[in-house]
Amino acid sequence: MKSAQEDEYLEFVAARAKALYRSAYVLAAGDTHLAEDLVQETLSRVYVHWKRVAGADNPVAYAQTVLVRTFLSLRRRRSTGERPLGQMPDSAVSGPDTALRLALRAVERGRSRRRRRRGAAVVAGVGACGVMAVAALVIPGALAGTRPAGSDLETVALAMPRSVITGTQMIEALKETLPGGRFSRMTGQSNNPADPSGGYVANGGLIVDDGHGAAMVGVSAVRLKLPLGDGDGLSCARTPARAKGDTCTLSQLPSSAAVPGGAVVMSERNAAEHPVRADTAHRWTVTVTLKSTGAQLQMVQWNSTGGGSGADTPKPTRAAPPLSEQQVVAALTGAVWSPILGAVG
Repeated sequence: MKSAQEDEYLEFVAARAKALYRSAYVLAAGDTHLAEDLVQETLSRVYVHWKRVAGADNPVAYAQTVLVRTFLSLRRRRSTGERPLGQMPDSAVSGPDTALRLALRAVERGRSRRRRRRGAAVVAGVGACGVMAVAALVIPGALAGTRPAGSDLETVALAMPRSVITGTQMIEALKETLPGGRFSRMTGQSNNPADPSGGYVANGGLIVDDGHGAAMVGVSAVRLKLPLGDGDGLSCARTPARAKGDTCTLSQLPSSAAVPGGAVVMSERNAAEHPVRADTAHRWTVTVTLKSTGAQLQMVQWNSTGGGSGADTPKPTRAAPPLSEQQVVAALTGAVWSPILGAVG
C-alpha cells in the first residue's frame, strides 16, 4: 500500500475504531479480548482491500459488514456462540491510544495477510480469490457456501432482515420469557435494514435471578439467505472436532401455524474451558431457524453471570440454565417471539 493510501486508511481507523469496537463488544458478549481481536481482524481485512473499500459507496457499511461476517465465521469454526453483552466499559474504547493501537496491529496483520495471499496466488494461480472472498463478505449471499482456494474465511450467507427490531423489543421479549425473575444488566442492540452499517443482528441480554442463582441469558435475531445450506445453526459438524464433553444435537420441527414450513433446531452445550474443572462454567445454546424464511433466533444461557472463555469466565452460580431446551424451543416459537420472527423474515 502506498504511503498516501496508508495515511487515508489510518484516518478511517481513527474515526471508526471506537464504533467498530462497540459493535464487536456486543457480538463478543462483553469479552474485551475477543472484541479487540475481532476489530483487529476486521481492520486487517479492510487494509488488504483498502483501495476497493475507499472507493465503495459506503466504506463504513463495508467495514461493519466485514466485522459481522468475521464474527459469524469465527462462531461457526469455534462454536463460540453469539452471546449477550454485559455493561459497556466506556474506558475500554476511549482515548486516542486505543484507536492507534488497533490500527497499528491491524496494519501488521494486513501486511502479513497480503504476503500470504500473494504467496498463495503464485503457488495456486488464484490471484482473484482475495477479491471474490471480499465480495462474499460485502454482498449477502454472494458465493454462499463456498470457500475459495487461498481464502482463510468461511462464508455465512446472510440476508437483510425485513424490518427494524429494536434492542428494547429484544429485552422486553426476553423478560417475558423469564417471568418472575429479578433482572439486571439489561442491554440490547437494534438492527437497521435501511442502513447496513446499522448491522444485520438484533439482540438483547440480561442477568436473571430466578431464585436458583443468577445467570446470563441473551437472544439474537438474524436472517439467513435462502435456500438454507449448512450455515451457522444448521449443522453440528465443525472443524476442529468438539472438545470432550461438549455436545450438539440437531432436530426438526414439523410445519405448523407457529412455524410454517417447519424449522431446524440445534442445541449445544459447551464448557468455558478445557479440561473441564469442578468450577467451570457452561453455556447452553439453542438455535431455531425457520425453513420458509431463514429467520433465526438463538438463545444463549450461562450458568454464571457472564460469558467468555477460559479463566476470564465468571464461576458457576447454578448447575443448570434457567430454561430447558424444550422450554427454549417452545418460547422462541411461541406468541412472545412471533412478532420478532416475523420482523426478521
